[in-house]
Amino acid sequence: MNTDDELDAWRAQWRHNDSIPVGLQARVTRETRSMKIGLAAECLVTLAYLGVSIKWLLEGSDEARVLAILIWVVTATALGFSVLNQWGAWKPATSTTRAFLEISVLRLHRRRQALSFAVVLYAVMLGFMLRFAWLRASAGATPPESVWTFLTTPFLLVWWFVTAVFLSAVAWRLQRTRAQLTHLTAVRAQFLAGDVTGQSAD
Repeated sequence: MNTDDELDAWRAQWRHNDSIPVGLQARVTRETRSMKIGLAAECLVTLAYLGVSIKWLLEGSDEARVLAILIWVVTATALGFSVLNQWGAWKPATSTTRAFLEISVLRLHRRRQALSFAVVLYAVMLGFMLRFAWLRASAGATPPESVWTFLTTPFLLVWWFVTAVFLSAVAWRLQRTRAQLTHLTAVRAQFLAGDVTGQSAD
């Protein structure tokens, strides 16, 4: 369904019976379910990271301690951002069409912020990982001859591929989110304009 068709369908439902459009309700419900699943996944990943970090701490080496601390910092930062970013976006303020539109637009803004944060956090983690790997390789029996040799090792080539896939996925998701935000903002503006017109006519 394109923008005009969706707008007409929602508007028809709203004007005739003052109820929240079924499509809009379904969208908000689907997004709420996805948020809950995402939160559960974040908790599972956090527990896995903490388990690995405890194992490294028990090993007792300085490298293991540094990695454990890094994991704790990254995990705390990610969880803190996730909680703040989803604050106030779990459900509409009221059971009205306007509230459902507002929460949908808000969630798209928050999703765009989350994607941008993910890129920054990934870049920080990548920087720490490269620094740690370089120090470890330099202290080994056969240190790399140059930075280029280090950056093109099989392990890092795989990591660069993963990075490219990650950034491509984020870029696609951002583009899709911007398109949805533009569309939904237009729908909201049309609905609010119609609401004001209807109130004035009354």
